[in-house]
Formats: sequence, C-alpha cells, structure tokens
Amino acid sequence: MTDTDNYRKFSQVVRGICDDARSGTLFVRTSDNHASMVLFDKGDITGAYFGSLKGKKAIAMLRMSEGLTYHFEEGRPPTVRQDLRSPAETLVELIGESPSPAKPDPATRAAAKPVPQTTGISDKLGLGNVIARILTRELAKYIGPAAQGVVGGAERGVLAVATHDQMLSLINKLSADFLEPDEQSRFEREVIPQIDRVFTREGLTAITAQLVESLGPVGRSVWERVLADSGGEVRSPAEMDRLIASLVDEIDNADEGQQFVTRVRRALESLAS
Repeated sequence: MTDTDNYRKFSQVVRGICDDARSGTLFVRTSDNHASMVLFDKGDITGAYFGSLKGKKAIAMLRMSEGLTYHFEEGRPPTVRQDLRSPAETLVELIGESPSPAKPDPATRAAAKPVPQTTGISDKLGLGNVIARILTRELAKYIGPAAQGVVGGAERGVLAVATHDQMLSLINKLSADFLEPDEQSRFEREVIPQIDRVFTREGLTAITAQLVESLGPVGRSVWERVLADSGGEVRSPAEMDRLIASLVDEIDNADEGQQFVTRVRRALESLAS
C-alpha cells in the first residue's frame, strides 16, 4: 500500500468517526514508531497528541506522517484544554477535508497566490533549500528532530520563487501550526533576520564576488548596473531569481554562466549554515 493510500484510509476512518458523532480515542502509530492519539467527543476532535507534542503541533505532525496503523476505542475521552481551532478547521488540518466550504485564512490565501513566472534559474539556485535549512534549524530549537520533516518539497518549491509577502506568510503559517502562542513571535524574530541576510548586504556581497570571478574587474560595474536596473535592492527569492538571471545574461560563455550560478548557490548556502 502506498503512503497516499494509507493516509486516504486513515482519513476515511477519521471522517467516519466525525460523521457518526462517536466519542472515544483513536490510537495511532507511525512507521517510525511514534505513538499518537486523537480524542473525539460526539464527532468533534477535542485533543491530539504526537509523542510529547499536543494540539495543533500534534495535528500537523500526524498530517505529515507515513505508514499509519490505528484503532479506535469507544468511550468518553478526558477533558483537555488545547490550542486547537474549531472542530471543522481541525478536521481540515488533519485530513484535508472540510464538512462545508470554508474560506482560507489570510496566510494561506497569500501563500496560494500565483507566483510570478521567472526565468528558471530558481531550480539551480536552490533558494528554497537555503530558506528551508534556516527554518528547520530554528524550528528544531522548539520541536526537536521533528523539525526535519516540516518544510517539505512543496513548501521549498514555493519558497524558491516566493515574493516577500508570500515568504513571510509561509513563515507565519509554520509558526502558527507548530509553536505555542508565546513561542511564535520569538521564533519569527529569530528566523526572519537570518533569512534577510541571504537577500541583503551579505548575500549581495557574495554574489558580487562570484560575478567578479566570472567577468574579472569589469564585473563590479556590471553588477552595479544590473542591480540598479532591478530596483537597487533584493527582498525576496523571486527578486533574487530575476537578478541572477539578468547577471547570467551578462556572461557570454554558457558554461561559465552555469558555474556562476553554482558558485552563488554555494555562497548563499554558507550563509544559512
């Protein structure tokens, strides 16, 4: 059975418990042996645990887990106080299905807006991986090794070509999904300046050095002209992607252009280390 089929069956079980207004505990074990459970009271999800995590963080980790085995035990669950959203919203977060059409929250709407098309440098530049490395390292301070699975391929793909607002929306959503309210602002204060390093002075200095290596001393004047044509600053992966594409166009030798992109990627990755 594929992981997709496995989670689909799990989702059907959860949906059935909700639709039948049952009360009890759904005990779950993941392929990597994490013990979890979801509490139901008359079909409403009232609590969730994933190892030492609880509430929204537990729901988010369950959603990303694979190879689930589970069984449901009827009975009134214990009364718990957790940071879960409404029963309908929590059901969506756990299985991706809503009992009725619901409007997405502002962060989700911003992250889902169409991303401007760029010149295709983003895949080779790997900005999504650079940002994901920073996010994973900082999240690990709060949720431990579980942070390794939080920023998946889809999020990295969006981050690679995100606008500044989209990038901040994704960071805010990660914070809200995995951290307690008192941790969220601290996490954002710690992570956003580190990401900004990639797009401001340190990142731009690293790019200038690589362009000079490709073009020689004239590279500095080329850099100043191209940066000015790009608005004089870079604040997001989308803007960085377009800037690097413009610089590649200034390099006559195609092989050298590819080597330039590779060196820039390594330089930016070092800023995330």
